Amino acid sequence: MKKIYTIIVLLIFVCNNAWAQEIDAAGGFMISEANGTIRDSYFAGDSNTILVHIQDLHCNYDAQISIYNIINELREKYGLNLVAVEGSIGRLETAPFSSYPDERIKEDVARWFVKRGKFDGAALAHVMSKSGFTFWGVDDPKMYNENVEAYKVSLEAQNSMVKYYDNMSGILKQFKDKTYSDDLKELDSKIAAYKDETLDFSQYIAYLVSLMDKHAIDKSAYKNVTILSDVLKKEADIDFLQVDTERAAYMDKLNEQLKDTQLSELLDKSLYFKLGRISALDFYTYLQELSTHEGIAPLTEYPQLAKYIEYIKEYATIENIRLFQEIEALETALKEKLFSSDMQRSIDTLSKNLDTINDLFNLRLTKDTLHYYRDHRKDITASYFVNFITANAKQYGINYKLDPAFRDIDRYLSGLEEFYRLAEERDTALVDNTIAKMRENRAKVAVLISGGFHTDGITQLLKERQLSYVVITPKVDSLQDDNPYKTVLLGGRDSFDRLFDTLNTKE
Repeated sequence: MKKIYTIIVLLIFVCNNAWAQEIDAAGGFMISEANGTIRDSYFAGDSNTILVHIQDLHCNYDAQISIYNIINELREKYGLNLVAVEGSIGRLETAPFSSYPDERIKEDVARWFVKRGKFDGAALAHVMSKSGFTFWGVDDPKMYNENVEAYKVSLEAQNSMVKYYDNMSGILKQFKDKTYSDDLKELDSKIAAYKDETLDFSQYIAYLVSLMDKHAIDKSAYKNVTILSDVLKKEADIDFLQVDTERAAYMDKLNEQLKDTQLSELLDKSLYFKLGRISALDFYTYLQELSTHEGIAPLTEYPQLAKYIEYIKEYATIENIRLFQEIEALETALKEKLFSSDMQRSIDTLSKNLDTINDLFNLRLTKDTLHYYRDHRKDITASYFVNFITANAKQYGINYKLDPAFRDIDRYLSGLEEFYRLAEERDTALVDNTIAKMRENRAKVAVLISGGFHTDGITQLLKERQLSYVVITPKVDSLQDDNPYKTVLLGGRDSFDRLFDTLNTKE
């Protein structure tokens, strides 16, 4: 009997079988970490109906393949039968592609279309499932088309913004060189490197924590940063290859020592862990608890596995959203420790405002930074920057030359503001249309895919309506340099389209 259990447990760790299950309204919703990360969740009462919002990174191949995998996982685990997407209206049909008989060729071609931005992850899932779920566009046609028109303002302004940003960044750097202390320059440089992703995240956290100690900043206000710092130290002390070896040895030992009923429970836990029905924290905590039973080998005999379990348990206590809020607040607190004049504060604010207007022009504002822009609009205009520079450059010996592009910036602002106003209005349409389709389909679980900018608006509306939701960010390993989103959004034609047109003409 024990040999049979051993074989089954080993198979669990190499197979991918799954079955549909009910949503756990108490918060037991799981997704494979290989596919994405749960960023936020809200469970309303005891309802087992849930809307899964996937934050889309448009036309990024990694993101689309992760979305494809997430949809497949949700179909297998929770019986997903409705996928709603922004940017389209009504039924989305892939039957001409889905019906192609050769599965391998069909998937290869479909993935090629994903790379070219012709398909997204949801369409790929619909094709490969042979139209096995309802695929529906939930956007408002009028508002979406108006949003696209407003988007064109951003494209028209790109060249001026690049010149303006580079010009102002160079002038502000001169001000920083003249007015900042060495410590303030270092902090400013580290923050910039972190935002540019040229500084490793773990190294940045270690740097911030070292400054907290140096300047006697109360760590109780930065609980998640402090926990992460401790977790990263533990991570550096773990031999992960040895963890795998010790886990296998421990499973063998459990097979020898557990009774049949206990082996049955181990089988269930192992299977649930593999299928994503319980978290890594739950599974390894269970193993840890087993080690305390009489007659069971203690984890002290498996030191690397024991370290890993403690690492997992501590990591699970980190609140991801609060973590990044704390990082930003800590940066501000450290600057205040280092500022010695109002001029330094003014230059730092100008740097923040320059980044804000750059994000505005590149359509990268979040809901928080959009609110900041609206609250500080007069301080973010090009005219404000120019007035500051001309008023203070001589005093600090700043040699500068203004790029004529600054004259173009302010005239684009109203058009860009319109883009964000329309994007916010579309939040309601996306939620209303998705909920209506869920009711029509009697769907217990549905997916809504839209850009991350819509997330705050969507989740706020769902909370107000007491509807459960989970927000998932798809796993992305790299950002594409040749992302075709602009061409797709504006209805442009790429080299493939032109070749296809040529072949049709010849026929």
